[in-house]
Amino acid sequence: MSLFVLVLAACSPERPIPPTAIDWTPEGPSIATDAGDLQLAPTRWGRPGALSPIVLGTPTQVGDRQVYTSDGLDAWFAERPDGLQQGFDVHSPPPGDGLLELRVRLTDRPIWVEDALYWTDDTGAVRARYAGLQAWDADHTELPTRFGLVCTDVCEAVLRVDDTGARYPLVVDPVLATDHTTSDLPDDIETVGVYGGAVDMDGDRLALWNIADGEVLLFERHGLSWEAVQVISAADWPESPTSFGRALSLEDDTLIVGMQDAVYVYGLVGDVWTPRAEIEKPDDGLVESGLPTYGLQVELSGDTLALGVSGLSLVYLFDRDPTTGVWSHSETIQGTEGFARGVQLEGDRLFVPQVAPNADLHVYERSGGVWSPATVVAPSFTGNTSLTRLVSAFRGDRAAVSRWYDKTVYVLDRDASGVWTETFTGADGSSQYATAIELLDDVLVVGHPSKGSPGVRDVGQVELWGYDGTWSLETTLDPDELVEYGAFGTKLTGDGAWLAVLEPRRYSLPRFVGHGLHFYVIAPEDVDGDGYASVANGGLDCDDLDGSVSPAATEVPGNTIDEDCDGYAASALSGAAAGDLVITEIHASPWLDGAAAPQGAWIELYNASAEAWLLDGLVLTSDSGTETLSTSAAVGPGQRVVLAASAVGLDNGGFVPDATWATFSLATTGVLSVSGAVVLDAVDLTGWTVPTGASLALDPAVLDASANDAESAWCEAIASYGENFGTPGSANVCQLDLDIQFHWVLP
Repeated sequence: MSLFVLVLAACSPERPIPPTAIDWTPEGPSIATDAGDLQLAPTRWGRPGALSPIVLGTPTQVGDRQVYTSDGLDAWFAERPDGLQQGFDVHSPPPGDGLLELRVRLTDRPIWVEDALYWTDDTGAVRARYAGLQAWDADHTELPTRFGLVCTDVCEAVLRVDDTGARYPLVVDPVLATDHTTSDLPDDIETVGVYGGAVDMDGDRLALWNIADGEVLLFERHGLSWEAVQVISAADWPESPTSFGRALSLEDDTLIVGMQDAVYVYGLVGDVWTPRAEIEKPDDGLVESGLPTYGLQVELSGDTLALGVSGLSLVYLFDRDPTTGVWSHSETIQGTEGFARGVQLEGDRLFVPQVAPNADLHVYERSGGVWSPATVVAPSFTGNTSLTRLVSAFRGDRAAVSRWYDKTVYVLDRDASGVWTETFTGADGSSQYATAIELLDDVLVVGHPSKGSPGVRDVGQVELWGYDGTWSLETTLDPDELVEYGAFGTKLTGDGAWLAVLEPRRYSLPRFVGHGLHFYVIAPEDVDGDGYASVANGGLDCDDLDGSVSPAATEVPGNTIDEDCDGYAASALSGAAAGDLVITEIHASPWLDGAAAPQGAWIELYNASAEAWLLDGLVLTSDSGTETLSTSAAVGPGQRVVLAASAVGLDNGGFVPDATWATFSLATTGVLSVSGAVVLDAVDLTGWTVPTGASLALDPAVLDASANDAESAWCEAIASYGENFGTPGSANVCQLDLDIQFHWVLP
């Protein structure tokens, strides 16, 4: 099997290096950050339940390290460009049984997300991260680790290492990264703090959790371009818990947003994601003894929602009434300890991992509305079962599953009789291999976020395995820039021929440009050799037998052929009549970094006709001058197109325009017109109030080239993007109806 891989988008900004101010105290270092002074104080070590104190004192400078000597171990710290590297040299094993455990007292209460701790400032922006835990023995064998957080009066990071069979001394090595500090960075750069961030793709839509800002970003695909269309946040809900968006499940026009102790439903109303309902925990009297896990696993399939609650070792199932849209609790599947960690739902089949006492997958099937156990799938895991976390992906009758301890991915196929058979194992043997996996038909995608490059640690890599009777490694995907601790491949999501790879720890352009996401087209065959596989094979080529037809081709107007596969066999603009294109939004006075930024100017046009128009030859005219566009962009019936001064996301708040002008300049007064063979639309701004930092937006109920002549038909945009206000490429928003009760279930 041969795979064709097309890289669609990736971020590659230069990585800044903020300074670190450290006070070496007798209890450990105190680091000055924008989140306040953070202190790391090693306090205890030993075996679980039998910990001894770590007594420090004055550190000694040894090379580039500050070393604190204590009984049985040394705690050392080394300054790095991205923060502070912490290490323990453990000289001999502590007495007792169980894992090696080390505890570090922390300042304040950080946010714990899987294998990392985050500190934020008053705005909610991430300022520091404690993560990257690894351990080795004297033979340089990497050892399995676990990372946790315990908070009573104070908070302690819990570092655990499986030292079974290890030869001492050991090295235990986490990192405190202050590279999330943004005060010393350019204003047009922001950090991405989404280690373990939720991301889900369905068709042409994608949802991404942004932990730094406590929000969810919604993307849509237009041709080969993925564009952010909306941001939703906990502000939509009264008294919402923290970690909004930690779990996401997207299908068709429904988005499930989970967080600790809450689950919310959004629906697509028109082209706007709108709050629809809250899924409350059933009143069954069951109470979790630790931190709530309700809401941390959400899986949507059709009108069924599965919520895995590992703290109660159960799965709650909810069904939606297709007529009323009301969700109701339909069933609870109760397991034993270790049940329900990583639930997957596909149609009438439910997969529930069981991580203790043995690691396996429980398969349930629904018949007549009732869920029943079908089988237990047991991959050939090896070694210790005390450090078990399962990651799984399912597609039809195929399952892929991995366990962190094994550093191996397993593929299982189901035959017609319902028997699951292990058909493939792939191993790397290094840390965090297969911590993220995805299935795209006959392609297995394996994430390896800790994969290093010579001299650069934890860059990350993604493997693509193809199947044509047997599995074989076809190719690997690497980030476009080798960023230390970038962790490329931490999360994967895909649908059809598209794959999105999350690189959560790297610096990214503003959120609307990509937020550390890399998009790829994965397709098995390209018949006509134009670089694109056919739509039938999961690609983007709408005619794979004609090399002149592909997403990269230039549209030939008026020949009824869609050469560029954008869905339109566009006509030449010379055939457009007055009123076919309507000026619907004008942003003549944008802001960037608190100052006027003419490079961020743009206008939006709406196609009011029943014809698709190629925009090549469109004439823009204002009091500042005239320009004729040379572009391959087209606009379909009822669609919008954005023309801008710049294609650079930093200039215009992050959105990607459909076409750009070279020398044209928008004016804040006089006549603005767009023309083909005739004037298609014109708006006279003379005497109008043109806002600064916000667009002039035409009332969405008035999409007419005559009605838009009146200033009263326009408003100052109120929807934000970047530092400005406007809705480039989307329906305008002129007012908010404050009487709408968003939290009721809409019919």
